Amino acid sequence: MVIKWGRNGHFLACSGYPECRNTKEYTTRADGTLEIVPSTRPTDQLCPVCGSPMVIRRGRFGEFQACSRYPECKTTSPLSLGVACPKPDCGGYLTEKRSKRGKVFFGCSNYSRTKCDFVSWDRPIAQVCPKCAAPFLVKKVSKAGNRIRCIKPECDYSADEEQPEPGAASA
Repeated sequence: MVIKWGRNGHFLACSGYPECRNTKEYTTRADGTLEIVPSTRPTDQLCPVCGSPMVIRRGRFGEFQACSRYPECKTTSPLSLGVACPKPDCGGYLTEKRSKRGKVFFGCSNYSRTKCDFVSWDRPIAQVCPKCAAPFLVKKVSKAGNRIRCIKPECDYSADEEQPEPGAASA
């Protein structure tokens, strides 16, 4: 394997290209050695088609869930943000998506099945509104700083996002 440079940064590739197209992502440790990044991570979900465990994979559009029995079962689903869709009788969950021009937005996972049209340009966070008990808040990121606010137009709850203390250990 040799180190190559691509549009997503450095990666390991087989020296026998084009006959062999094996590639791996890697990170560099503090001592200079290379560590291969695993291509999948396990999840606690089961495939709705075949019942096999789902794994998290990374593709050119970001991370997604896929069946561990690929290529026999090609079931995939987007990663959940941990927030249920606010539309009544939808049953979906909110996921990160990309527009045709590449801008990130957040929408319902059931768009293709039930045509649920909930979208938000601000990232949903799984916190109940302290003022009106809305199921979640949204985080607006701007140059002035991060603010969290309620999704309901009639509620005027808004606050600065709490920033961790500098030098504090993060878990």
